[in-house]
Amino acid sequence: MPTSVDHIIELDSDEKEFIIDQKIPPSLLFNANGYKRSQYQDIMKSRDLLFAFNAGTCSAGHTLRSRSGHCIMCRPAVIAYTRRNIDPGFVYIAESFSKKLIKIGTSINVEQRIKGLNSYQYGGAADWCEVTSWACNKAGAVEFIAHQKLCGVGAEGTYYKDGQSIACVELFRCSTSLAIEAVKSALNEIGL
Repeated sequence: MPTSVDHIIELDSDEKEFIIDQKIPPSLLFNANGYKRSQYQDIMKSRDLLFAFNAGTCSAGHTLRSRSGHCIMCRPAVIAYTRRNIDPGFVYIAESFSKKLIKIGTSINVEQRIKGLNSYQYGGAADWCEVTSWACNKAGAVEFIAHQKLCGVGAEGTYYKDGQSIACVELFRCSTSLAIEAVKSALNEIGL
């Protein structure tokens, strides 16, 4: 991965330093100069580009944006979220028998993730077990599509981390076969 973005002369020194610090290769950047947001978003999506520069300034004067239009200098957490959609990993289905819940998620280590679900009592359950998983590129995108396919059977729950109760967003009350069908359909949609 190139560590220099010097050839992108449109970036100011703070933006160049930020790109290097965040390890964003220039190959993932799009020069949005002269494009409206909807235009550069469509182009970026078709070319699998994640971030834009010269995409209009935010209130702090930055021009680096995610494909969805967020300033990545003001909200660097957007970088990880955006990359997650294209990074390889595992899409997994976990089940809690005690709560009759299904969870579809992504991880690079499913076994460790299941242990985490149980230690945080995700959805109020401590008996999560892996049903199945798929290694794939664009794991986050597959997870997102599968969630959309199951939106009618979403379930509410909480988990505890660092002494705080946090709402769960990846729980479903459905059969494992329906969850498997949703993931397989998502994989097919993305062409994996």
